Order: sequence, then structure tokens, then C-alpha cells
Amino acid sequence: MQNHATELAVTLVIGGTNDSPTRDVASALVTPTSVPTRRLSDVTSPSFPHPSVVETDEFALDLAEHLSALAADGQRGAAVVDLHPSVDLTETALVLSAVFSDDATDGIPVCLGEIIVVVSAVSVRAELFDGDSGEVDFVTPERLCSRIEFATVVVVTDCHRLSRASLREVLGLIQKLAPRAPRLLSSGRIDPEALARHAQTSRAGVLGGSAGWMRELSGRGELPTSISGISTFVFDDPRPFHPARLARVVENSFEPEIVGRILRSRGFIRLASRPAVVGSFASAGRALTIEATSMPSWSVDSPVGQQVVFFGKDLDRKRLADVLNSALLTAHELGTGPLEWAGYSDPFPAWHDAETGH
Repeated sequence: MQNHATELAVTLVIGGTNDSPTRDVASALVTPTSVPTRRLSDVTSPSFPHPSVVETDEFALDLAEHLSALAADGQRGAAVVDLHPSVDLTETALVLSAVFSDDATDGIPVCLGEIIVVVSAVSVRAELFDGDSGEVDFVTPERLCSRIEFATVVVVTDCHRLSRASLREVLGLIQKLAPRAPRLLSSGRIDPEALARHAQTSRAGVLGGSAGWMRELSGRGELPTSISGISTFVFDDPRPFHPARLARVVENSFEPEIVGRILRSRGFIRLASRPAVVGSFASAGRALTIEATSMPSWSVDSPVGQQVVFFGKDLDRKRLADVLNSALLTAHELGTGPLEWAGYSDPFPAWHDAETGH
């Protein structure tokens, strides 16, 4: 627990989507208590350029320096920062954590405490469960999931607007995505005392440590395989994917009537035609992105083969395993070697930045 008498503890508040009521949550944190609390609502004022028109790292550095200056000038207690929805939460939190760590070494008492993500149960349902028609949105669902996964506290609003069955599924998914983050449910006004109880200790020491997909892949998943109708499946195999067959699986075999409704997936993959780099596999709702990571395949810290976790409703785990296995290299293909693999048909976009540095 943070010592509010001797340090400045920073709480970040951000919405899972653009319409999330973060103002109500930030205001509820700034109430008369024994802990002096300051809400920084001016982080997009002239001294802080709007985050949508500057690089995230520049914005985060400016914010970190401002907060550190407050601590150096004697500000103690808590500082609540209501972040604009355009901010990259992960990068901002990582920059703040790094700067504050250096400042603490220099004797400036400032730290990153809670990361509170506010989501509407209705928006979660619409973005991840019900988006079967229209143009695929590749931004909003991914941002929603990644913010939930990074949260230390999740505030769920609009609970009264869903049926009990639908709400249970939404809460089950949130619990799967962030199993260690307490959830505060709201159907209207945010209860300051309840919010304070949820945000009373510092859990941001290991940023992203609550992410369900990371815990599942590392074997630390503590929840049952299925909860509130939301199940989990981990696909782990050392063989690389044949790029053309994986593309066909992604295009034709991930439909709800075949494998169940995939709500979220995250993990790492290897394409036989791209042996130099580990790929990232991430889906949220209907949107799936396969791109390069910064991890070279030969690094001892890089994952081996395929390691992907799927979260979904009514997942057919056996069928999902079968369709993914069909995209792996066969024993004969493995024996032909990388020179042969380099000539495989590969329909995925090029990974120029990761593989060539350009």
C-alpha cells in the first residue's frame, strides 16, 4: 500500500471506448477523505498539447515531468489523471513508470499507482459479442481489450442496460481478460467509497501483470477453463505455420458456427516463410491482426513455435485445435528445410520494419 503522507501516488483513469464516463470516475476519486487528492484535469491544456496531435512518448514524457515536478515541490497524497481516449495507455503507463522509477532513485517521491479503466457493459457487448455485420473496425475492439488487460481496476458501467445472461457473459470475459483486476459494477452514480476500496493498494508494480492472456501462456492462469459461459483454449505447438494454409484457416474456419465465437485471442506465432521474426497474433471481436514483433527468432527469450490463447463463447476447443493443426507444417514439409519454406505462397502483408529494419 502506498504511503500517501510521504509520496505522490498517481492514478490513471481512461475509458475503454471514447464514450466511457471517465469524468464521473475521476470525480468520485476526488472526494473529501483523509488522503489529499488532486485531479489533474489540465493535461490537455496549452502546457500539455492534445495527445492526438503529438507522439505518445512525447505526451507521456511531458506528463511524467509535470507530475515529478509536483512531487519535487512538495505535493503529496494522490494525483488523478483523466486521460484523453486517444492516449496509448500502455506506452503512457510504461513511460511514467520508468521516469518515476528513476526519480525515486534520485529521491523524488512519486509513483504510479492504479490504472483504472472504465468500460460500458453495453459497449463491450456491441464491440466483442455482437459485431457480425458491417465494416470491420480494427481499432476500437483491440483498444478496448488491451486496456482491460492492462487495468489494475475495471469499472463496468451501464450494467442495468443488459439482461442478466448477457451481463454475466460480459463480466465473465472481463474477468478472463484481467483476472487479477477488481471489478466495480455500476448502473448509475459511481460510489466513491466502493471505488476507494477497489483502488486502495498499488497493483501497478508489474505493469500488465494482470493480463489474462499472458498468465494463460505462462501457465499461471488461475481461473477455471470456463466461467459464465466464457471459455479459454491455449494452442501451443513448436511447428511453424504454413502461411497459405493459415490464411485459409483465418479466412474460412474461425466462424462461430465452426469453432464457436472467438471474442479475443493473443499470442505469438511463427510463419515458415518468415523464420527471422516472431509474429504477433491478436484478435478482438471480428478483427484479427497478424504482424511482426521486435523479437528475433533466435533469441533465447523468444517463444518457440505457436503460443496463442483464445477466449470465446461456446468454443469448440477440439475443432479449434483441429483447424489450427491443419495449418502447421507436416512432417514431410519440416524435413525440406527453410530454403524450401522461403518459397511458400505467403498472402500476409510484408513485415519489412521488423525483418529488415526499414
